[in-house]
Amino acid sequence: MKLLSRDALLLLWITGFAYSGAAVVTVVFNLYLLRAGISVPLLGAVTGATYAAAAIGALPSGWLSDRIGRRDFLLLAGAVGGAAQLAQILWPRPAVLLPAAWVGGLATVALAVVVAPLMAERTDTGERRQGLFSLVAATGLIAGVAGNLLGGWLPGHLGGGLLSAYRGTLLLATGIELLALPAVLGLPNDRRRVQVRLRLPPALPRLLVPEILIGLGAGLFLPFYNVFLARHLGASTAAIGVIFSLQALVAAAFTLLGPRLSRRAGRVRAMVGLQLTSLPLLAVMASARSLPVVAGAGFFRSGLMNSSGPLENSLEMEAVEPGERALTNAAIGMAYNGAWAVSSWAAGHIMQQSLTTPYWITLGLYGCAAIAVHVLLRPLDLAIRARAG
Repeated sequence: MKLLSRDALLLLWITGFAYSGAAVVTVVFNLYLLRAGISVPLLGAVTGATYAAAAIGALPSGWLSDRIGRRDFLLLAGAVGGAAQLAQILWPRPAVLLPAAWVGGLATVALAVVVAPLMAERTDTGERRQGLFSLVAATGLIAGVAGNLLGGWLPGHLGGGLLSAYRGTLLLATGIELLALPAVLGLPNDRRRVQVRLRLPPALPRLLVPEILIGLGAGLFLPFYNVFLARHLGASTAAIGVIFSLQALVAAAFTLLGPRLSRRAGRVRAMVGLQLTSLPLLAVMASARSLPVVAGAGFFRSGLMNSSGPLENSLEMEAVEPGERALTNAAIGMAYNGAWAVSSWAAGHIMQQSLTTPYWITLGLYGCAAIAVHVLLRPLDLAIRARAG
């Protein structure tokens, strides 16, 4: 148990610094590129390239992390990802942004590929696994609060003009992200000799459909939420930082309630209920013209969807054999990121005509995802509970 506790604490350290630095980037990066003269369609292309690379790299990353060891893989990905992000910050022009987006996308997929199998391997099935997945998710959300506040506050207190202030803020964010690397050094570097399976896990097609639908919906609006707040509602950078930080707090609180809802209503019923309840809030975000109203709806929408995510992740890991978890998680990441890449590229063009249309399309996609969860994942959850007795 000492080894488990130590690894869990290191993972929380990594998650905390990685997510806090990334939260600064979330607030500022798109605004920085637009201030630097990048068009909205190109912004969509940069975001799409990042997630397309993550999709392509997901399966190889799962295999490579087993072969060279989780620790060495994370160190390599952290160094490469940091260099790619620095290139985008220092040289914000198409010839650099797009290649760096591909490289950065390949690097950032590492955390998602490694963390879920690591946590699943070190916990029992059932409530303890759901609780641990929720704790990791909540840690990332809470760490994001400080990053969101810093990203909103700092540009207004740096000299040299707004473009220079954005650049300085992003450079600091990169340094914060790199503080995760010392904790990576403390992880064990177990190498696994994994034989390539030609047969995919039988449950995998069922697991992929909801993830693809959610990825398509999320990619339409989440990467550009700061642009929506700034251009559609006139929010300042500081206001965006506060909104993002409060949203992270609400999402963290909701995430910790996920396992409790699962115990009372059943895992799949909890997931479907949470996802369906978020849909009217998307409609409010698309139709309201008041910043406080849109922000409030966004708080609760994010909380509902985030509380559903760890439940779905734990089900996905329990629905396959232990030896199939890395491959399954990588395949799910590939499908989700690929869907996100397609929709974020499309959003760059849709937003040229309307900043609210992506929200209405997402509402339909999320509704289909909730139906898919009920139809496709409920039988898997029933089979898991039957095996557990």
